[in-house]
Amino acid sequence: MKKTNILVKTVLVSTMTALFATAFTACENLQGSLSSSMQAELNEQTGTASYDYKTWYYNGYSGEDMTSAGAQTLCVNFGQKVYLKSVNPSGKFVITYTDSDGDTATKSITSLGGGFSPDCTSYYLDMSPVTRLLDGVTTSATVDIKMSGFYCAEGEQTDRPIAAFVLSALQVRPLFTATKFDFSTVDFSTSSSFEIPFTGSLTLNEEGSSVIGSDSSGKNYEFSVSVKDKSLVLNPKFSEAPADKTLIKAELKGICAEGAGEPYKKTMTLNFIKHLIAIDGLEDANWTSSYTLSIADESGDTAAEGADGNIYTTDCDITKLAVTNDEDNLYLGIWGSLNSSWSDGFAFMISKDHSSDIAYATGKEKFNFADSVTFGRESLAHGKPDFYMYHKPQSNEVGAWVESDTTTAAAVTVDAAANSSSSFMEYAIPMTELAKAGIVIGDEVHVAAIFSAHWDAGIFASDVIPDAVASTLSENHGSIVLNFQNGFSYTVK
Repeated sequence: MKKTNILVKTVLVSTMTALFATAFTACENLQGSLSSSMQAELNEQTGTASYDYKTWYYNGYSGEDMTSAGAQTLCVNFGQKVYLKSVNPSGKFVITYTDSDGDTATKSITSLGGGFSPDCTSYYLDMSPVTRLLDGVTTSATVDIKMSGFYCAEGEQTDRPIAAFVLSALQVRPLFTATKFDFSTVDFSTSSSFEIPFTGSLTLNEEGSSVIGSDSSGKNYEFSVSVKDKSLVLNPKFSEAPADKTLIKAELKGICAEGAGEPYKKTMTLNFIKHLIAIDGLEDANWTSSYTLSIADESGDTAAEGADGNIYTTDCDITKLAVTNDEDNLYLGIWGSLNSSWSDGFAFMISKDHSSDIAYATGKEKFNFADSVTFGRESLAHGKPDFYMYHKPQSNEVGAWVESDTTTAAAVTVDAAANSSSSFMEYAIPMTELAKAGIVIGDEVHVAAIFSAHWDAGIFASDVIPDAVASTLSENHGSIVLNFQNGFSYTVK
């Protein structure tokens, strides 16, 4: 009888275990089914931490020391009101950056802080642990972020924990390109516009719609402010142009950078000059005005066969050349993919119209640069240029000379600037220096630009604008005949 009871109990226990196991499996399946069909709704009711950008822009410019800058924040959106049970969230930053020795370094920081937006649907994460590593030499970083400890604060899911916020490989970059900008007062009016470029997208709040700046004497100047692409546009609310070289300090406010928490403010220095073009590496509106003439060049015409029979291609491709002038300077501008390295360089040549000058008609005189930026074996049709200049953007090395009847290769000073993306460069050549070569207002001149690639195998003319200047270009681009009569024609005004 005992054995029978034991058997019955055993059967009963086994049966109950099986029933519980079946019920548990059914619950799991049900939970899985519910999670699959209702997760989106549950997340919407609870809130989900998100950041929709690949880059966070800090309130600084490349080269600015941010080690002691004030708090700047990254906006993490939840879509619902949320709260923290502790003072600060838990988590960490893992920051990869280039240290002062030029080595790649990684730093982990476990102290997170910040604050909530007024409606408590976003958390403004304090990014100062990251910006404190940006000392002006180090200007960018890559950051991994993990942050948790948030709970839903409204609706049916109140007090439900929210999944940790995880963000990988966030790029940290400066929002500003500079804090000082030069603007031309040529044709100044209340319709004039002055653009301040940014590296990322932004909007303005109401506070940022206008700004009042002042000069050294205390005189005030008011501007309306608007957004155009990745620039702020300042329109003067005053009709009289500032005097030449007037410096106006203006604090721009209400700058809402993409992905940032609280708005930024930044003091800018606006330098107003009488010249047509400000040489600062920024493309002024006057480069496309009626004052300026330009010529386009075919893209992709940069291959050169080296002396060793190999084909060399460069990253440099000149696509446009422009010329203009005012009473003080003649300006040259070039556009394209203007990447250069090692001893590569650009050369610019200006020649008067010497077609009636017998001494320049034979084309037998050989021309060599006074610098290492040369093009192999050059010969000239219609003589050597009256002005020539070279520029190595990678080292910002510039040299220029003028030719005259009394002086050969007399050095002159020019002003040069390239933008940070290597897509535009501009130059100012004083009219007083050109006058030494006999070039004055009213003269027709011919302009040419050449990019010189330097390889171990030799030196090659990789791109020429206008193409017709190179009347003869050897198969390996190492020997070139320059005919300045085919240069870009411009009459000095």
